[in-house]
Amino acid sequence: MILAIIFPAICIFIISVFWYIFGKFRKATQTMTRFIMSVTILIFMTLPAVTTITFAIYNCVDVFDDGTTYLALDVGL
Repeated sequence: MILAIIFPAICIFIISVFWYIFGKFRKATQTMTRFIMSVTILIFMTLPAVTTITFAIYNCVDVFDDGTTYLALDVGL
């Protein structure tokens, strides 16, 4: 779970370093536009995985077979 949260942040950092270096060496004029486009694509690619992992935490189970479900991670029932 923690990796799913940290991975996009690490990728955004790597993308920003890449576009910064690219902009300095190539004297590119649209570096910021390319950076924003890269981050947007990254977010759209990682969003389904992060959402799936986040909602997996809220797994509810029927413990007593009475129709009432409880959060599976709640050990204190």
